[in-house]
Amino acid sequence: MISIIIASVNPQLKKQITENIAKTIGCNYELLITDNSKNPRGLCKLYNLSAGEAKYPYLIFVHEDIIFHTHNWGKILIESLNLPLIGLVGSAGTTYKSKQLSSWIDVPSYLYRSNIIQTDTAKPTTRIRNNNSHTSQVSILVGMLLAIIKTTWEKYN
Repeated sequence: MISIIIASVNPQLKKQITENIAKTIGCNYELLITDNSKNPRGLCKLYNLSAGEAKYPYLIFVHEDIIFHTHNWGKILIESLNLPLIGLVGSAGTTYKSKQLSSWIDVPSYLYRSNIIQTDTAKPTTRIRNNNSHTSQVSILVGMLLAIIKTTWEKYN
């Protein structure tokens, strides 16, 4: 049901996410992993090439350093993508983005919408959840995890 698209530069992270997905996704999936460590290409180009080869109707573009903690997250994601007026689903974003060249976090934190666990070797692990709703309309999504129905991607890739 889900085609998972990953650009890989680290064999250990590739192995970690591959095993993690197998244990947690809860539905049929295919992995489309491109080794981007040799002859690196732009992420958008790699993602679009892999999406064009995907055999399933749902696409997930994900960084290789992600760890999924929710079991059956694939089924939950499919349900979310099929809600009315949903075009794209992600794990973090913001409700406002100015036209100024800036990062998504260059807005007040009350505008963030995310549900992630941030792990950094220099700091303690923290859960970042900025609102209690399962869904929220946002202006932009962070590229660490993006999910879309393939027919929507074909229209707007």
